[in-house]
Amino acid sequence: MASDVESSKVDPQSAVERLILASAPEKEPDLKRLWDLYAPQFSLIEDKPGFSLEAGPFGLVLFTNRTMLQIWLLGFAAWKAVYSYGGLLVLM
Repeated sequence: MASDVESSKVDPQSAVERLILASAPEKEPDLKRLWDLYAPQFSLIEDKPGFSLEAGPFGLVLFTNRTMLQIWLLGFAAWKAVYSYGGLLVLM
């Protein structure tokens, strides 16, 4: 059972890369070019209270699982707000 859990864990580097590429599929070639040019390194650190997204030397980005969940929630709420009020904004 423990081996199943370990094998289902995703590498933070590939998870962030897939997330960024999926955020704008129409810009995938440009995003891949920028990814290759700057070669950022992402590392998941232990959860702690609050929002924790830190930049280190040599393109290292440290983040917590809690931070990624907060970013996802904020993005989802923003998307719903734009969807809900989009028609009103067009009419104004």
